[in-house]
Formats: sequence, structure tokens, C-alpha cells
Amino acid sequence: MAVVNITNKHLLTLYTEGKSKKYDLPPQVVKKYFMRIQQLEAAKTVADLLADTGMKFEAYKDHYSVRLNQQYRMELDVEWQDENQTVLWVVDIFEVSPHYGD
Repeated sequence: MAVVNITNKHLLTLYTEGKSKKYDLPPQVVKKYFMRIQQLEAAKTVADLLADTGMKFEAYKDHYSVRLNQQYRMELDVEWQDENQTVLWVVDIFEVSPHYGD
């Protein structure tokens, strides 16, 4: 299972308190945020993340992202346990940003 760190203090507040002044997100997006964190924590391999096609785990710029809904994505860095990038080790969540389509 992956170790998940929330490196953005506002996203950590969102996770611990269910709300954040910086991230005024719709309730369904906050719910999905919690769900995605649980999925990341439970994942052992990249295949676990790819199995949920709605998650859309993908390379994004110089890191990775997962979809929260049609409008928002969660951005993260991944440290891999193997050089083939198949086994997750540490996931650092650092941003939730607008998602502008596929």
C-alpha cells in the first residue's frame, strides 16, 4: 500500500476539517477528494489505479493527476518502488486544480 502525504497545507485542512478557505469546492468534489485519497492509500500497483477508468490516473506536466470530476483534478507526485514504475511507494498530493477536458 502507498504512503500518501498531503503536502499542501490548505488541502490538508480540507482533508482534516472537510473545508478550506482556499479550496471552496462543491460538496460532491470534496467527497470525491476523500474517495481518491482512500484509493491512493489502498493501491499497491499502478494497475490498481488504472482499474478505475473514471479516476484517469495519468502523467500531467512533470507529475501525475487523477480526476475528481469533469471540472477538477488532483495533482500529485509519485515515488515508485521499482524502476519500471509499477509499484507505488509514496504519493504526495500538492494541488487540486481546474480540469479543462480530456
